[in-house]
Amino acid sequence: MKRAYTRPTATHFHLWRKRVKYLRHQMEILNPLWPEVVGGTAIVLDELGHILGEEHDLAALLGLLTVDQQLCPDPVERSLFAALAQHRRSELQAVARVLGMRVYTEKPDRFASRMGAYWESTRLSLEVGFDVE
Repeated sequence: MKRAYTRPTATHFHLWRKRVKYLRHQMEILNPLWPEVVGGTAIVLDELGHILGEEHDLAALLGLLTVDQQLCPDPVERSLFAALAQHRRSELQAVARVLGMRVYTEKPDRFASRMGAYWESTRLSLEVGFDVE
């Protein structure tokens, strides 16, 4: 996320999107530990992944138009489309930043410790016969 905003390239946003998807899948695996919390994080990550996916699709489309201008031969239309697509990318990046700040508010070590604490509390609840669901 930091790299995507300090050096905003299509590649950096795409790499961030991949990391978001990996973390979402990890949260889905950990969901039984505390569904209300972990599941909520997975939902936000899913939304963030979709937003970054749309941003990536627009970046790829703009790249195609640069390489093959015959896809949109009219220069005025091509320029208008490029401006609208770039504007939409900026909007998506702004929304992604807000969601990303929510998801990545903790330092990685603190986040891992919190997940470990959820794991431990689930393990203990199973030992004493407390139904965690």
